[in-house]
Amino acid sequence: MLEGWEALFFDFDGVLADSLEVKTLAFARLFEPYGPEIVAKVVDHHRSHGGVTRVDKFHYYYREFLHRPLDAEELTGLCQQFARLVVDEVVGAPEIPGAEAFLRSLPGELPCFVVSAAPEEEVHEIVQRRGWAGYFREL
Repeated sequence: MLEGWEALFFDFDGVLADSLEVKTLAFARLFEPYGPEIVAKVVDHHRSHGGVTRVDKFHYYYREFLHRPLDAEELTGLCQQFARLVVDEVVGAPEIPGAEAFLRSLPGELPCFVVSAAPEEEVHEIVQRRGWAGYFREL
């Protein structure tokens, strides 16, 4: 089936775990204080821009929707809040049907990687807690 393949690369959210909505809800919650119109814009943008880092999204939302700068301290706080909202939920999110069975079926010598816009340390924690670390050469 995979003869001649040299490696496999996986996104995490929506490919290995059904965790896209977890992150959508986290963005919505963080922007609730700015009202439903802002939340709707944030959610719409987030859903249509998968693969963009949360840092880039936060800068965009502040610039384009809130019309104000986002300083480093505020950005750090937003990123910490976001991580608190999502890590446990992503760990507990259902796997995409067949994802782990597929990973188990792969030949051990075929290197597999997770490529994600999420912070590397967060992906490490999530993959480790899900018991999937052994399937991947690098995250």
